Amino acid sequence: MYLQKYVLDNLRLNPNNFGVTPMSIPTSSNNYAQTFGTSSSTVPFISNVDPTPSNITGPSGPFKLGQVWVNTVGNTVWELTSFSTVSGNLTATWTVLGISSGALSTLTGNVGGAVSPVAGNINVQGTPTGAIVFSNGGAGLLSSAVQVDNTTITVNGSNQLAAANTLTGTVTTVGAVTSPVVTIPLGGTPGTYTLDITVAGFATVGGPLGAGYTLVGAVRTTGGAAVLLPNQALDDFEEGALSAGNCQIAVSGNNAVIEVTGTAGKTINWSAIVRFIFVS
Repeated sequence: MYLQKYVLDNLRLNPNNFGVTPMSIPTSSNNYAQTFGTSSSTVPFISNVDPTPSNITGPSGPFKLGQVWVNTVGNTVWELTSFSTVSGNLTATWTVLGISSGALSTLTGNVGGAVSPVAGNINVQGTPTGAIVFSNGGAGLLSSAVQVDNTTITVNGSNQLAAANTLTGTVTTVGAVTSPVVTIPLGGTPGTYTLDITVAGFATVGGPLGAGYTLVGAVRTTGGAAVLLPNQALDDFEEGALSAGNCQIAVSGNNAVIEVTGTAGKTINWSAIVRFIFVS
């Protein structure tokens, strides 16, 4: 009891220590109903900031479930919907109820005008054949993918278009060393992979010089080990001393490995993209 009184007294005197800047103090009122007696309700808590999980107590005592919090600066309305314990600490879950400015009420496409929600929801649907597919990317994010010739194309983390069965990689070589730029796990299903590889290199030290390669080859997997098939077909485009470099397909364990070889005295940045098909 002493600790609770100390916390409440300290909150009233120093509300900012609790992460809230109150503009009004919530009070409880008794609502009288014939036959059913009385019930308690809490008026909205007015503040100039949004609530946080640490806001479990107000100037008049602990917040109750259903407490409404109004941020008059951010124009947001929140409701206390649950409590939980994290690492022994009690936290509050505040759920936003509305934003008075900028709320989404319609969606408008290129044609057809604005679309209004039904039961609070607007469905964004792709084409019936799946050429354009939308998916839930998490709160506030709608992800999309496009299929061209039965190949799904997405946007990767580098904001580059990436197709299914496509891998990319980068590596830097210093001197005449051989390094993997892309490694392809072949999986546990026996079958054959055909690989179509494009590689670009640029010497940042000992240059500027450039090199480029296109390489086609195939590997087979037993489901546990990779087998390199003859013969690789390489086209090279090398400038000056970079003619000593190379690009090749190798195997290691149950992986196909795309390797690049640098040049003595040169530091080369490499980038590769590998497209493959698989049959079992």
